[in-house]
Amino acid sequence: LIAECAAAMKKEINVILRLTNGSQFGINEEDIEDLVSRRGEFPYIHMLGVQYFTGTQKKKCDNIIHELDYAEEFCARLMKKYNYKMEQFEYGTGLWVPYFTKDDFGHEFDDLTRIRDYFAAKNYPYEVILEMGRYPVASCGFFATKVEDCKTNKGANYCLIDAGIHQINYYGQNMALKTPLIDHYPMHPVTDEEPKEWMMVGSLCTFNDVVARNFPVKDLQIGDYFIFHNIGAYSVTEGG
Repeated sequence: LIAECAAAMKKEINVILRLTNGSQFGINEEDIEDLVSRRGEFPYIHMLGVQYFTGTQKKKCDNIIHELDYAEEFCARLMKKYNYKMEQFEYGTGLWVPYFTKDDFGHEFDDLTRIRDYFAAKNYPYEVILEMGRYPVASCGFFATKVEDCKTNKGANYCLIDAGIHQINYYGQNMALKTPLIDHYPMHPVTDEEPKEWMMVGSLCTFNDVVARNFPVKDLQIGDYFIFHNIGAYSVTEGG
């Protein structure tokens, strides 16, 4: 389709061929090989190279290195087998970022350092582009929401906020089974009462609108605010 449109417009189009990882995205090795072998049939298509992305929040850097080794072998095969002068290889790292209270926030750059050292030891005949995704922006920004109501139903404390899962969505939170970093900002003098655990729920008309479970708060009252940290990636764009 791209070739037909480019030919009709008589305009050269740059294309990067996405190698599939077995998902619905990208195309098979043999299909890429077929296109590269027939690249002379597409005078208005400039095949820059190959792109590879397999997913996000990868906690095992060894898997990333394995993927890079696999992609390097495939690109080398294209160049040797078809005399293809590849210009670019683009890789989506899917690097893991900490979001939740039990995550380790002290070593979030270790995997990036290892990948940097991996590439430093290579001598690729093509440009390597790292697609960093959420990684640079995950820790950016805050989300503030106001407490609109507090109630106790059958022994469970519920805090209703003026937001919800359509705005606050942390990748891998699993229906609020994991708790992100949240600060309580009271709008009143706080008493010395013991903290209570609250189910923090949003304003959507669904049982699924739970943003935090069993979250301990001292002297929570209507009008207080909660501040959510690390809201910079996915939360707004994929909420709900």
